[in-house]
Amino acid sequence: MVEPGTVRPRQVYPVRAEASDRETLLVAWLNELLYLYEAQGIALADFAITRIEVESLEATVTGEPLDRERHPPVGHVKAVTYHMLSLRPTAAGWEAQVVVDV
Repeated sequence: MVEPGTVRPRQVYPVRAEASDRETLLVAWLNELLYLYEAQGIALADFAITRIEVESLEATVTGEPLDRERHPPVGHVKAVTYHMLSLRPTAAGWEAQVVVDV
């Protein structure tokens, strides 16, 4: 949602998400990231999932407080949706399709 490459990984923020299945967990994870941006004013740079199970995940994300002069907006996500949501295993790992409301 901000210009790529403008965010420095200066602070670490823990993120935890829980859900009843993998697809809902993906949406919950993305909503947590959106919350950090929208409600906490954090621009995010890097993401590391430290523990993942079918119904929960824990991660650390890095970034810094949002500064509109250094982090020019390039779009706005209002919400993560379930519309056309898919998550499936592939030979290389997992593939997801997520549609967001902009």
